[in-house]
Amino acid sequence: MATLTVVVGLPGSGKSRVLDAVREACSGVVADDYHAGALDGSPAVTMAPEYPALVRALRAGRDCAVADIAFTDTGRRLELERVFRADVAGVVIRWVFFANDLEACLANVRRRGRHSRAAEEEAARWFAPRYFVPEDVTVLPVWRASAPG
Repeated sequence: MATLTVVVGLPGSGKSRVLDAVREACSGVVADDYHAGALDGSPAVTMAPEYPALVRALRAGRDCAVADIAFTDTGRRLELERVFRADVAGVVIRWVFFANDLEACLANVRRRGRHSRAAEEEAARWFAPRYFVPEDVTVLPVWRASAPG
């Protein structure tokens, strides 16, 4: 039985770091920013470019992992569960959430200094008040850079 690990958090929370850590344990697809490049910008789970490969890998019994800020939205989480449970018999969906810590995430976004900084800050501010963390999931603290020295 294959497991799909879904990592959820605001920009700058540490989603990519978790994916990097689980990459070796996953024999299937590992996709950061799952909805990026979706057909016509659709929010539908099935329109993400990685969807067909994920379904094939999971059906073949290979563990996979994805991350996306969009899954902070309860409706999108429910859609993911509905779609993958319908398309992959017996799939286990494991949710990993980062704490909803807007200030720590904004500090990380600023620290890494990407060209997409303004868009990431805007997304973090938009999603933070809508971010509901279910009671029965793993919750990680927001990643923080080590102090120099």
